Amino acid sequence: MKTSTIPQASALPIRTLSAALALALAGTASAAPGTLRPGANPARAQSPSLTALTHDFAHFRATMASVQAAHAAAMRPATTRSIQTLADSGSGSLREALATAADGDVIDLRKLRGRLTLSESLTTTANVTIKGPGRDLLTIDGARRGRVITSSGSLNLSDVSIANGAVINGGGNSGGCMFVTGDLTLQNATISGCAVGDETTEAAYGGAIAVGGNAYFKYTTVRDSSATAYKLAMGGGVIASGDLVVMQSTISGNQVHQVMAPEGTPPSTDNTFGAAGGGLVTPSNSSITYLIMTNVTGNTITSAGGNWTYDGGGTPVTAFVTGRAYGGGSASAATAIAASTVSGNSAQANGQVAGGGAFLMPLPPPPPAPRNPALSPTMRAMLGWGVTGSPTYSMVKYSEVSGNSVTITDDGTAGGNAVGGGIITLAPTQLVQSSVNNNSAVNLANADSGGAGGGVMVRDGSLTVQASTISGNTVSATGIGSVWGGGIGTYYGIALQLVDSTVSGNQATAEGDAYGGGIAASAVTFSNSTIAFNQGKDRSGGVILYGNGAGTKTIQSTIIANNSCTNAPEAADLFGPSNPTVDGDHNIVIASNSVSWTTPPLTSDPMLLALAFNGGPTRTHALAAASPAIDAGSNPLALTIDQRGYARVVGPGADIGAFELDSDRIFTNGFDARLGGP
Repeated sequence: MKTSTIPQASALPIRTLSAALALALAGTASAAPGTLRPGANPARAQSPSLTALTHDFAHFRATMASVQAAHAAAMRPATTRSIQTLADSGSGSLREALATAADGDVIDLRKLRGRLTLSESLTTTANVTIKGPGRDLLTIDGARRGRVITSSGSLNLSDVSIANGAVINGGGNSGGCMFVTGDLTLQNATISGCAVGDETTEAAYGGAIAVGGNAYFKYTTVRDSSATAYKLAMGGGVIASGDLVVMQSTISGNQVHQVMAPEGTPPSTDNTFGAAGGGLVTPSNSSITYLIMTNVTGNTITSAGGNWTYDGGGTPVTAFVTGRAYGGGSASAATAIAASTVSGNSAQANGQVAGGGAFLMPLPPPPPAPRNPALSPTMRAMLGWGVTGSPTYSMVKYSEVSGNSVTITDDGTAGGNAVGGGIITLAPTQLVQSSVNNNSAVNLANADSGGAGGGVMVRDGSLTVQASTISGNTVSATGIGSVWGGGIGTYYGIALQLVDSTVSGNQATAEGDAYGGGIAASAVTFSNSTIAFNQGKDRSGGVILYGNGAGTKTIQSTIIANNSCTNAPEAADLFGPSNPTVDGDHNIVIASNSVSWTTPPLTSDPMLLALAFNGGPTRTHALAAASPAIDAGSNPLALTIDQRGYARVVGPGADIGAFELDSDRIFTNGFDARLGGP
């Protein structure tokens, strides 16, 4: 066991990581947080909403605008044109129909079968609709000779596959298969095998699809595409300037690579390098992204860094480039992830890496008009956002975020941090009836750098977790830096609310300091929740409450027990380095240290059973029949249901924790979950 005392707030390694996070993510010299002392309200660096990466996004917008302004559709009444040949050109071909199309034309491909192989990109200046016979029946193949479709208008495409488009070696930097300056609608389509950029490309956007307006996808797959550049690469699958709606679709196996520049290439004046959005990105700060009943899986980002040698006016000059990788699955503002799966995505860099599954950027300013007519008011209302204006929070609802990772590689000379293995958010965020499982934030650098938030990292805004499970997530480092928050990590002063939720089996481990295997936060409100079986190395396997005076610390009717801490077993469940006062009652907390309670908790073993599907959509720890938690809790929020969706109060009082025991209820493990509830 360590003999040295735990650092007080003024020296807590969390401060060091928080400051580094703020600077690295912001990509500016903004003021870092000050000392974490009682009553402190540190200045916050500029919110990183891809600040370091979106500067050059203006190039993409300018390209879209120039293409749109340079063309005009034919002036004649709209018509339907039936295409009956797979010929690449000539009378009656798809190429001829698109080149001469007028606004409103419908191009009918439903009589075609097979593969239409192109010699160069199809182009249109009109707002057109293309209807195919089925995506398994017809493929339009770019044969790696160029982009498949270039449109300076809006495009509605359905029931066709688009494949093997490539924009490389000076052919442009946006949209490997599709480049649409207006709005794009895809239904029953597959877009695959596309690429934009290579190691000689300065900036690359949208490996498969680049959209200048709004984009609406339904029953569509975007897969196995890539964006590669030596400075800025974004959107391995999709990039959209406007709102993006993806429903009942799949975004998978896409890649973003920011590589080292060719030797001798002079650096840009803004020194901005990095990668974002392995699957999709909407980098505009006025966009809204909806992922509904959609799978975002197996997408990746890599961002290189290191010494870059170039000709500095006759004298060789060496500069160091820091790699940055944000959002292995997605990077977007004002995001709704509903009834979806975000899994197996990854981001890695030598410097700063954040959001293996999702990078949730700050919210856009509220406009006075309704947003995105492609999403019905009924759907918006169901999501809880209302029918007009911008949302006031991002959300993950009825979804699973699992098996995602962020990794810092190389020797760590960039001194970055690995944060948000599953999710990083920079906005008020709600996690509702969802699971964040088996994600990881890993720092392999041999330097004074670390990581935070193996499951979820909250950089700005707030986080509310309701009826959800955070489990099996890990934050780790092999160097001398500190890590914290295996399940959830929050920035100083960020409000974390846990309601009817379970945080279980998460871990914080490092050669240096490792705090808060379950949760590391400074301002918390926990009610009717269970935090158990998490592991930490230095001061608290369960929860660390850092920063006295950094906000409310309220814990009610909650179990914090059966956690483990290698170097400080006396603080295995709860530790407060600044000896904060915790307001609350009706709790079970076995091993706590440096915390003052307004009402001391019970310290008995709550007799939790293994994490399992005990009904409802997420896993919980059931209570054994003899548990002291039964009928010993309270219901401060007047909840009607427990985490599973069953009655919150059965018997004379509520049970402590997320699970309410009802001995009369019979269920099969996982059965109720598959049905979607009780």
